[in-house]
Amino acid sequence: MKLRSNGSSSLSAAVLWRPGRVDAVLRQSGRCFSGATVDELLAQTDLRNTRVTIAMSGTETWCQPLTLPTAEAGELETMLELKLDTLAPLPPEEAACGFLPLEKGESETRLLLVVAPKALVNERVAALNAAGITAETVTVDALTLFHWLSRRQRLPSDDKLHALLHITEGAVNVVFHTRGQPVAVRSMMCEGDAGRDTVLEELRRSWLAAELQRDNTGRGRLVVVPDTAALQPLAESFRDAWSGEAECLVEEAQVPLSALAASAQTDGTLNLLPKEWKQRRRSEQLRKRVIRGAIAVGLVYLAGVAVFGVMLGMERAQQRVLVGKAAGLQPQFTAARKLRDTLTAMQAQVDVKYSALEILREVSKAMPDSLKLTDFSFVKNQTVTLRGMTSAPEQATEFIGRLENSPMFSKVKTVSMPTSAGLTRFDLICTLQSVSGVTTPGGKR
Repeated sequence: MKLRSNGSSSLSAAVLWRPGRVDAVLRQSGRCFSGATVDELLAQTDLRNTRVTIAMSGTETWCQPLTLPTAEAGELETMLELKLDTLAPLPPEEAACGFLPLEKGESETRLLLVVAPKALVNERVAALNAAGITAETVTVDALTLFHWLSRRQRLPSDDKLHALLHITEGAVNVVFHTRGQPVAVRSMMCEGDAGRDTVLEELRRSWLAAELQRDNTGRGRLVVVPDTAALQPLAESFRDAWSGEAECLVEEAQVPLSALAASAQTDGTLNLLPKEWKQRRRSEQLRKRVIRGAIAVGLVYLAGVAVFGVMLGMERAQQRVLVGKAAGLQPQFTAARKLRDTLTAMQAQVDVKYSALEILREVSKAMPDSLKLTDFSFVKNQTVTLRGMTSAPEQATEFIGRLENSPMFSKVKTVSMPTSAGLTRFDLICTLQSVSGVTTPGGKR
């Protein structure tokens, strides 16, 4: 039965090429799948939508500790690229390289340079890419195993120089480490028990050289880890043949495979993925984001159109309701308009308009004895304009007060009232009252 991922990008897996087969390990379940080719492997488990890490064997990589001036990660990468032709055993154009920071000081940074043949890395990345699987990280199995065991406190972390011996089919990988950091990595061929003594002798020499480089901090423990349960007897023979302190981790089957399953998020900055694949991956991610953004915009647009359509339908329905109500009120509106016209006609017949003579009589009654009118202008049913003069300003004020108290006028406005050469001249505008409810001097209403 073929196992499929659930489509979640949080899933991760490691893919490792071994002699004659390809292994894959799922991080969440720890299950391992094997096949002679990538196609046979993918027939058992679907790795699409999964964060995949390719683990290179230690025999396929070259590691070298370096000391560089302290700088940001991007600047360190640039310095390594400039020095790669003198450091790596391959031409720069044929090398896939990465680095793992070890110790960072104020002026210097120690790091581990890792180099692999670019053609081999490209071959394995392309094999997965052809099956629709994107490799995010390319790492080294021995270093991944070291970090996995260190996090679980299965390795010593004091100041002594210790060694992790990772036994695989036909080869062994050695990681020398101190204070929880790798300081050197070596890989040697080993064909079963026949090559054990040769490997142990080379291990002693390498250990001595590493101690001299580390100012002889003291030899620590040898930890032996088999790659599979079938290699456990060979691992135990290495432990028993070692003259110093040694132990073999055999409590869990396939411990290295479990380490590889968790390698996608735990190997720090080490990534041997060539730049062209990183650029292709970024372009693919950008394309996916653009597509998702376009889909989101389209969905928002469709939702807006749907909401607009619903609101338009509701508006039209409300409009039809209002039109129906207006049609029902039309007879009442027509009757009210006719009634207003009838009342207007009756008011025009009932109203008695003031005559100019009546207004002049009312004005004369309000005039003091020494006040004289020089102008009298009458606008029928609206206003009366009065202009005059007096030798006493208080008489003009008295005249205005009498007009304001007259029932004939609703308002008396003083336009001007200057005093010059002993005469006070005034200019008044009097607004007529509505005559419907006012008693005229003749007794009419």
